[in-house]
Amino acid sequence: MTAWHGVSIAIFLLFSVPEIAQSGPDVTVLYSICNVNRFTSSDDYAGSVAEVFNLLMKKTSTSNYNLYVTSDPKYGSLCYGHGACNGVLSHQNCDSCLKYATGLIIDQCEFSIGVQFQLKDCRIRYENRRFSES
Repeated sequence: MTAWHGVSIAIFLLFSVPEIAQSGPDVTVLYSICNVNRFTSSDDYAGSVAEVFNLLMKKTSTSNYNLYVTSDPKYGSLCYGHGACNGVLSHQNCDSCLKYATGLIIDQCEFSIGVQFQLKDCRIRYENRRFSES
């Protein structure tokens, strides 16, 4: 009984410690910028922005936590995006952070032609023009 009890505790700790160490991304907002120029939901640019959000949320964590994307020209209006996460995050926590940032963008900057949100553990930027993060 005593040996089994010790093994049970060891197994519990083995599976519990990583969860405690990775409690989730820090989504504290460091800064946000919303362009005052707007688009409407019926503009071609709306489809481009939606595609950029989807690409950044799906692929940033599996692209070495740093991804630049351009929307498909089929929308008629290009959107350029950048997503990045703290490299120590798990893929799941990076994805969660970017989804949280996207929610903030929709709440605070909906229909802005360009946005930058820097959270403690991730960032998202999109524009209607090319840019680089130097």
